[in-house]
Amino acid sequence: MSFIKIGYFRVVYNDRENYVSYEEFRSFDEDTRTRLCESVRNGNAALFCACKAENINPLTITSLGFVRVANNGRQEDHAESCPKSESYAGWAASVKKGVSQLAAMTADDEGRLCFNFSLPPLYPSKSSAASSSPGTGLGIPREKKIPLSDLVTCINKIAWLHQTYSIKKKIAVARKEGRDPEWDYKDFKEFGRLFFATCKDIYIRISGQSVPLYSLCYRKNVFDSCQNSAMQFFIYVRILKIKPFNAGRKYQYVTVEIATPAGDTKAAVRILTKDFVSLFGQENCEDFVDDCGGIPVLAGFVRKVSYLQDDGRYDSWMTLVRGVVIMVTENGLSYENENAGNLIRELCRQKVIFQCPYMPLENFGSEIPTVLIDRFRDKTLLLDCPSPDKADAHAGYGNGNEEFDVMVIRDGTDITAAMHQVLSPGKTKNMYT
Repeated sequence: MSFIKIGYFRVVYNDRENYVSYEEFRSFDEDTRTRLCESVRNGNAALFCACKAENINPLTITSLGFVRVANNGRQEDHAESCPKSESYAGWAASVKKGVSQLAAMTADDEGRLCFNFSLPPLYPSKSSAASSSPGTGLGIPREKKIPLSDLVTCINKIAWLHQTYSIKKKIAVARKEGRDPEWDYKDFKEFGRLFFATCKDIYIRISGQSVPLYSLCYRKNVFDSCQNSAMQFFIYVRILKIKPFNAGRKYQYVTVEIATPAGDTKAAVRILTKDFVSLFGQENCEDFVDDCGGIPVLAGFVRKVSYLQDDGRYDSWMTLVRGVVIMVTENGLSYENENAGNLIRELCRQKVIFQCPYMPLENFGSEIPTVLIDRFRDKTLLLDCPSPDKADAHAGYGNGNEEFDVMVIRDGTDITAAMHQVLSPGKTKNMYT
């Protein structure tokens, strides 16, 4: 029996079939790709897109190791949300604001993501008319931009996906060598470094040009030597301490820890008081770190502002231009509410391999669920922790769902008991645990 798994293709052998995501395939090493390619060419395996149960149009692997539609011109047979559909780019843009290009749609097929994003202005505009205008004044709609919060959480989830692929590879190698797989999830600091490594695969479109996000990432040596106060640096840092709020100050101050390849660096970030209030409020804000329930991360763009000290030497401030605060678990994965955080922690504790989608799913109301768990010879398990006002609607997406077994986790749910129910032997066969 074939299952719908949008974003995956089926590898059909004489006695079995496997599902592989297009994105995961790009992470395969050359030997793995070559073996699969040879199996297809020798007739020992056949590839079919899994976006529809009835889709039997074949796929092929090119000499460069890319999965292609074997019969060009038949892309209309694929679901709109399938990377192999000719309308995929339009679908993606309609459901995820700010996505310019997606992995399977890049010209060089290297699997890079490009987001439409505007660097924040260094100084607040006196008039918001230009930025709030729905068009250019010539009847041409403005290009949708992705909000900073969405950009940061997307990168976080993509980094988690890369970690998942690495773990799967370790398990496959261990089993091939007859060993018990040994692996664990990264801690916050290790995952922070992976976050920045993932930025090498992320592009942002600025003024019509695609710029690698990694080129804007904070690096201490570059920041220290920078003489241009207009240059912006992308940061993703752990908040350690918030100084008591002082309404009389122009700036408020936050102590952060920056993970770098050479070690961790502490720094102070100054934030305009009005921006600080938007991020943290002003009542008991110094207790935010202890009371937030997770690890708070400050992400966004800073610039270097130098000033002359009393002793005649120059020092500098790391000044926030625009930022967001997201909550992450001890393993570094972002979450939106307490339920989602507890679910992620429980899955990590049980060493269940899972992914967190960063794009909406067509077969889940074009919403982004909390967690997906691949299962062997069964539907993908979808676990979702929506806000109370969306719980009933999200539960309804599970009725008759052809792609997912859906479980909505509502407020007050005993997460440990719920996970024992769905992950116990005989009910869920996770293919990698």
